[in-house]
Amino acid sequence: MTNKELVPSFLSLPLVLFMLTVIVGCQFTASQISASEQQAEKSTEPTTDFVFEKNKIKLNNYRSEANFIADTELNLKLSEGKGSVVNLSPALNKSWDLSQYHGLKIVLTNTSEHRIMPLVKVASPSRKNQKLNENSLYLEPKQTKTLLVYFYITGKDFEKRYPQYQKMNAAPSTLLSHWRGVDVESINLISFSAINIKNNSSSKASYLVKEISPFTYDQLLDYPAAHNFPFVDKYGQHLQAQYPGKLQNAKLSIEEQWRAREQQELVDLKANIEPENRSTWGGWLNGPKQKATGNFYTKQIDGKWWFVDPQGYLFWSHGVTGVGHKGANTLIKGRAHYFKDLPSQWGEYRDFYSQQRFDFTQANLFRKYGENWKEISLKRNHQRLKSWGMNTYGNWSQPENAGENKTPFTVAVHYKTKMLDEKFPDPWDKNFANNIKDALLDKKRDEQADSPWNIGFFVDNELHFYQDWSYAKIITSAKKNQPAKLFFVDHLKNKYGDITKLNSSWKTTFISFNALLANRKELSHQTIGKDGKWFYQQMVDQYYRICRDSVKSIFPNHLYLGSRVHGDTNVTVLRAAEKYADVISYNLYHRNLKGFTSRAKGLTKPLMATEFHFGAMDRGVFHTGLQAVSSQQERAQHYYEYVKSALNNPLFVGTHWFQYRAQAITGRGDGENYQIGLVDITDTPYPETIDAVRKIGYQLYETRWK
Repeated sequence: MTNKELVPSFLSLPLVLFMLTVIVGCQFTASQISASEQQAEKSTEPTTDFVFEKNKIKLNNYRSEANFIADTELNLKLSEGKGSVVNLSPALNKSWDLSQYHGLKIVLTNTSEHRIMPLVKVASPSRKNQKLNENSLYLEPKQTKTLLVYFYITGKDFEKRYPQYQKMNAAPSTLLSHWRGVDVESINLISFSAINIKNNSSSKASYLVKEISPFTYDQLLDYPAAHNFPFVDKYGQHLQAQYPGKLQNAKLSIEEQWRAREQQELVDLKANIEPENRSTWGGWLNGPKQKATGNFYTKQIDGKWWFVDPQGYLFWSHGVTGVGHKGANTLIKGRAHYFKDLPSQWGEYRDFYSQQRFDFTQANLFRKYGENWKEISLKRNHQRLKSWGMNTYGNWSQPENAGENKTPFTVAVHYKTKMLDEKFPDPWDKNFANNIKDALLDKKRDEQADSPWNIGFFVDNELHFYQDWSYAKIITSAKKNQPAKLFFVDHLKNKYGDITKLNSSWKTTFISFNALLANRKELSHQTIGKDGKWFYQQMVDQYYRICRDSVKSIFPNHLYLGSRVHGDTNVTVLRAAEKYADVISYNLYHRNLKGFTSRAKGLTKPLMATEFHFGAMDRGVFHTGLQAVSSQQERAQHYYEYVKSALNNPLFVGTHWFQYRAQAITGRGDGENYQIGLVDITDTPYPETIDAVRKIGYQLYETRWK
């Protein structure tokens, strides 16, 4: 255990310049700090016209029943099937102004005879697609729990509301920002429904709403109400808040606290080395043995998809992304007043500074493990995953390259190439295939990617496939030397022969095909009709075919795991992935995967959920991430239920949580600062979530097989 923060005994010119930068930065932000303190003072006593009382709430029932059994207690009965919902709206006004609050606290009691999963959503009349403003929980019969529905606003609204915080998706005592959100000054709907949590069962449910009250974080947690600077301590923690698991000045020194945690974790890891009946690779020793090929492959057995490990044992990928020693790297330049007691960038912590950024993850690993922090932390990562019942390093991980103890891993392939859209490559570019192959050859040299421990390759991540109608505008307005446009126009020449025939079909007035090629004006999908759909199908097919061929040309014995599609990916994309990929990787931020089959029904290739997570606001992090839950206990339960639902879904061959390490509370490069790590900023595992990971991990194969 070390704490090696040395102060230079002399002032070099760079140090003087750095100190001046900090001083100027502090002076520059003085007015911001003053304004934020005034805002905090005003917000300590928020006001609202929202009151959960019978005579102030209007009920609208759809395939449901609802009635107040007391002035402040609502009884709900939801029917079988979709569309059963109870909506609450203001009885006296058009909407509620909840702009001084962070969300709604809702107390629910299950009056059903079976387990249910209530879902609550909040909406405003001026916003559409407000899916993020929702939350759910699991309720046993007669059980009462508190559900928190956090308020999300758009990034643009966040910037206007909190100008003192830069490059962050949330900050101390702020609302949470995302690409979608509500108008918090005009909330007009609170809806109650229930998620179906069992195969072949209804969503029939009844429960009591015993309380609905707006909250601010300081009312629920030991967090300050004021916006004060600095708000980040030397370890990257929320400086002003108190919460379980925080390293802080107490009876024991920080070093003693870290040492105590280390000893506690070592005892736990020794008591839980790994699940029984696992192969060297993490496969199932008790399962039916398959052909051993020396590499991973996929196989469908009795309708369920599996991986098969190199020794021939059935394997289901229970993993996490970003395993390694990278994580909380955050911008310092222009934000020095956010941080207290940052170490000198010319002392022993100089390696953790880069391009005006500081890496709290690596600095804390150095503090915790000493000079050999890289080697020790990489070994600890493997030890942890094995003990937790996990068997895969997901995307963006750093696999072990030496020693006998290894973990199966996946490899991310990224490359530079000519683009058709900002986030989609041009698959007709003459260098497209070679660029992918060059990236694969680099992997072969640098990451031992030809190892049998490598399950397979992801090429790209969350590309913007959009829809066929989206690419109608993109391709028709592209530059005349765009390879994809040259291909498209050449096809149109062959199809129509004469420009007048194309004009007749499209209702356009091009004087020649060269004029069409030179055109930069967007044409709609209605204009180009079936030709646009044809192009889109060719584009998607061309992309996946070249990616597959490139992977197999360099690594013929390894799997091509697809492109990590996301959201409501359309059928055309899924069918192309099905045609060429060995596994369709799918980033699925859902509550669970019960019955999930994608938009393309009857898939003949397996799916793998390569990203999902849940986050809460009770551990000093400012944003929940893409799937909010109310507490660490709810986070743990949602993890368990998600993986279990995938194990019970015959299409899935694995789930990978996003991500292993904590993000910086001041945000990564794009401002993302979510409570999504399996370990926190100080390299301490989140105990509730790890208990859930281990619970499902130790019964992984028995759950899958039954």
